[in-house]
Amino acid sequence: MVKAKGRLDDIDIPVSSIKDPDKMGILTKKGGKVQSWKSRYFVLKGNFIYYYKTSKDLTIQGRIELEPPSHVYETANSKNNNEFTINTPSRVYSLFASTRPEMQSWIDCISVAIMKSTAAANGTLSTKSARGKASDTFSIETPRKKMEKAREQIDFLCRGPDACEFWKYWWRHVPNRSEFPVGSSVDFYVTSSADMQRFTWRISSLQRVYAQYIVDFFFKVGTLKDEIDHLNEVGSSINPLKIGSWIDTSEFRGIDGGWYFPTEMPLSLAIRAADQGGIAIKQFKAWAEQNRIENAFMMTRGMGEATPSHTEIRIRLPGNSLEEQINLAIDAFGTFNFNSVPHNVMAVLRKAKIENSAEIGMSLAVTTSPEGFAKIGLLVPYPKTEDLQEIFQCVGENFENLQNFENKIEVGVQFVELVQKQWEGG
Repeated sequence: MVKAKGRLDDIDIPVSSIKDPDKMGILTKKGGKVQSWKSRYFVLKGNFIYYYKTSKDLTIQGRIELEPPSHVYETANSKNNNEFTINTPSRVYSLFASTRPEMQSWIDCISVAIMKSTAAANGTLSTKSARGKASDTFSIETPRKKMEKAREQIDFLCRGPDACEFWKYWWRHVPNRSEFPVGSSVDFYVTSSADMQRFTWRISSLQRVYAQYIVDFFFKVGTLKDEIDHLNEVGSSINPLKIGSWIDTSEFRGIDGGWYFPTEMPLSLAIRAADQGGIAIKQFKAWAEQNRIENAFMMTRGMGEATPSHTEIRIRLPGNSLEEQINLAIDAFGTFNFNSVPHNVMAVLRKAKIENSAEIGMSLAVTTSPEGFAKIGLLVPYPKTEDLQEIFQCVGENFENLQNFENKIEVGVQFVELVQKQWEGG
């Protein structure tokens, strides 16, 4: 397998030999060993990005493989305009485009390629693409169908009037795929609690298409005007490429919802978006500064009336090893006065062979409200099945229920979150 590490003189792949590319054009790339910026001609085809000195070259300079779990996002706090990052298991690539629309186009196309690559690894994609036709993915069963199928597997969302109607009303406020530019991606996620009694649903896509749908939905369900104004204000300061909405459904614990920005951003902007009156956000800021954490990769806001308004900020844990990341997470749990992750669960993590833990990394999700800390979660990426089984045994839940749900909707587990709460709504 060839990866983009230095020049690959022994591989002759002329630009002209790549038929029907998904995207091509000139970008400026930061070197690996020599940290200089050079203009290169890039060609995206499938889950590979080839780059050359010019559009006429016969030999590639390098090749980026978008293997799972890869990520692409706009670079926060960059000195270069229109810079974005491709984070792969083998290396992190920094590039910038000549214009912001061109950067957005590259991010959208690469996001689709990553989504296809991830789904193919999980066995959910066919190998043929439908070029020129906008669709959620090029699978036999689209993510929209899978989301609807997931709801059908949950008894209380099929018969319970409140949660069921709320879910359907939220679903109707997702734009049709035809409203998105060809090549853009729509990301769908469903998260289940270990006891399969609580499900969180997330959808995100381009801000310029989806933002108004989100505002309309929350306005119609009676969200306070102050919260909608807060969304507009934060959106103006962060200006995310993508925006998402989420709802939380449970048979016995009510419903909740809100918006989120699934994008890299300076941590200072994410903190500024949270409620500033309480001590919790100040403690979080001080802890992050002490550990030299400068960026967040997601910010989520709750807009429900049943609980205090709350803001979740997700950060990647620094550290060159799994052990360093675990130790920093333990420090955060203690600093913010949460009970630690149970020792038997932590023992599973310490011996787990979590792929790419140093490159992709464990993450921390911290939720605050004006009343204090609400929740903290340690997010472990792409856990092995045997490790998940052990974790479920540790917390006394039946892993087969999750496996059955996973098999019926034909998706894989992207992460497991180990959570401690201060109050139930967090």
